[in-house]
Amino acid sequence: MKKLFSLRRIIRLASAALVIISISLNLVMSGTSPDPSKLYEFLFSGVAVLACCYLPHESHVRHAVCSGCMLAISVALFLLGIEPWLAVLVLSACLAAVHVVFIREKYVQARFFFCNAAVWHNIEDNERSVLVAAALVLAMIFQISLRCAALLQWLEVILVAALYVFLYMYMYFGWYVLVGKSTLDEIRRNLRGRVRPAVPARSDEETRRMESLFVRVKDMMEESRPYLDPDFSELKLASQVFSNQNYLSRTVNAMSGMNFKQFVNSYRVQYAEELMVKDPRMQVKELAVMSGFNSTPSFNMAFKLFRGMTPGKYMKDMCQYEQPRSRERQSSSQGKEQ
Repeated sequence: MKKLFSLRRIIRLASAALVIISISLNLVMSGTSPDPSKLYEFLFSGVAVLACCYLPHESHVRHAVCSGCMLAISVALFLLGIEPWLAVLVLSACLAAVHVVFIREKYVQARFFFCNAAVWHNIEDNERSVLVAAALVLAMIFQISLRCAALLQWLEVILVAALYVFLYMYMYFGWYVLVGKSTLDEIRRNLRGRVRPAVPARSDEETRRMESLFVRVKDMMEESRPYLDPDFSELKLASQVFSNQNYLSRTVNAMSGMNFKQFVNSYRVQYAEELMVKDPRMQVKELAVMSGFNSTPSFNMAFKLFRGMTPGKYMKDMCQYEQPRSRERQSSSQGKEQ
């Protein structure tokens, strides 16, 4: 039931209804063969509605409202009987303005740059930019060719119809056209378990306080390495950075996109990786103890979460990589001696 009445589905169906009803009413009211410029206007209205639809990692409500506003503007333009060239111009201006707002509102506060979801925001901003640019280029061509031959106008109708169908399928399947599937899988593996929505700060002043506290936390973690203690806790870290436990938890979540346990384990996994580089033949149990984990299974789970593979496979791959390099170094040193 939840999937049946999702906002994305409603927006798609609303755009399709807008296009079909507009074309049907125009045919009934005119009683003649369809005018290509009017068909272009109706199809472009559907494109504008879909282009505002939210993507998987975006704010559902805000984008749905913008799609609804674009739908209302399209209906108003139709009822007012505005000329197609002016209607397309108005919709193009609204679409460009909404796109700028979408991008800007994600980065109003600096903490969004440090949230792991910013990776997806960047991808989706680029995706939407390309789609909006395609729509605006078609709108510009339409404005230029209004007085051209009817054949060219029908060609433009076919192009905007193709763009509408593509957008509809794009929203239906949740495609990413600029990023290949293999790259998407790699991004998901690297961020698995760490992509969390940043907790919103109540004000700009609170954001500054969080940023200041997070700098102290990172300095403490990097310089003193308290995470190497298996009994290291959120309460201990709060006392070391002169904060309370609840506010520290909220800050770590907002600034890193991870909960406290994930945040600490990320440092432990990084330290274990450094140990592996120094000695690729270390036992997994030794690595777990030296990195601050309470048990080998918890170390394996954390390492696989952040690196996409078990520590054993990571060290095996590292050894396979190091052997050819060591042979190359030996051969080069022998060549120099000769």
